[in-house]
Amino acid sequence: MKKTNTLIFVLLFCGFLISFGQSDIDKGQYLISGSFNLTIQKNYLPISSITSGSFFGVYSSSNSNNLKYSSFTISPTVSKVVNEHWNVGFYGSTSSTNLTTSNSGVIGETKRNSIRYTAGIISRYIINPDNEFNVHISPYIGFSVADENYSSTSGSNINDISVQLFEAGLRPGIMYNINEKFRLLMNAGNLSYVNGTSTEANETYKFRALGISLNISSIFFGVEYKF
Repeated sequence: MKKTNTLIFVLLFCGFLISFGQSDIDKGQYLISGSFNLTIQKNYLPISSITSGSFFGVYSSSNSNNLKYSSFTISPTVSKVVNEHWNVGFYGSTSSTNLTTSNSGVIGETKRNSIRYTAGIISRYIINPDNEFNVHISPYIGFSVADENYSSTSGSNINDISVQLFEAGLRPGIMYNINEKFRLLMNAGNLSYVNGTSTEANETYKFRALGISLNISSIFFGVEYKF
């Protein structure tokens, strides 16, 4: 039943975007953009940036020197201008994260490495399109696949985890119009609903989450070109 509801939601969302875009399909311009996020951290809690380092929780450490975390995400988008306020298009992203922690217990040093691929549909509403400096909100829906490897120096825990998930949400952001062709972009924060499954050691688990994030990992910088 949950899978059916998710599929219906995806189809309705796609149908809305397609029908909305067709109203002005011959008059729009096209946009191509790319944004990225780079996070490097080595410290004790609070770990303000490490909310998306794993798909299964937030990490902690026992002192200020035993946590090393890095992540890099790149996200291209191609969209069409529907009118002065709206554009609709497709986006993708690739994200890689690495986390190392250590303690004096039996487990010793642990490492988590993950790679995530996402593709979906995104729209954007620009609040003040005539201004050089604008605020915008981007509704989106996407599908992700990810793989995570977890290991420890003790050899007692070596796991490969596979994840598939649907995500829908809203991303606020700001933009600055450099000229008629180029814009600078920044997205910060996210309101999202996630529904997916994870598979580990031949066991499959379902998970759902609804949350708001505003941290280093959710800030993206980018450039957009209009043609």
